[in-house]
Amino acid sequence: MTKAVTDLCWSTNNENFYQDFSMATDDLEVGDTYYEADVKNHVPSDFFGRWALDRMLEKISESAADVCGEHSGDFPDVQPDVKAALLADIQAALDRHLKCDFYTAENVREKTLTQEDVEGVPAQGGAA
Repeated sequence: MTKAVTDLCWSTNNENFYQDFSMATDDLEVGDTYYEADVKNHVPSDFFGRWALDRMLEKISESAADVCGEHSGDFPDVQPDVKAALLADIQAALDRHLKCDFYTAENVREKTLTQEDVEGVPAQGGAA
């Protein structure tokens, strides 16, 4: 079983997916069930949305209040257009400076291992 690393991933338990077909299915026999899914690569900004920005601004407000007390007022009073620009800038910086080396499996499909899979013939759907 020698399918190359692709934009697909495979699993025998529908939980742990691997981009190497033989690693995922090495212990299977013809007729056994396995799972094939599309790989979704991530970027750091996937994990920093409006909720994260709101939490960050809340922490800034708390820190200002801790240092300056009532004098900090309602700092930072951020208008919606400024908030949108901040979010875009932070997300761009995260994507520029950080790298995600993981993925998730999406659109999982149940499959049955065939003799062609075992012999390394690419499966339908673009596996190489």
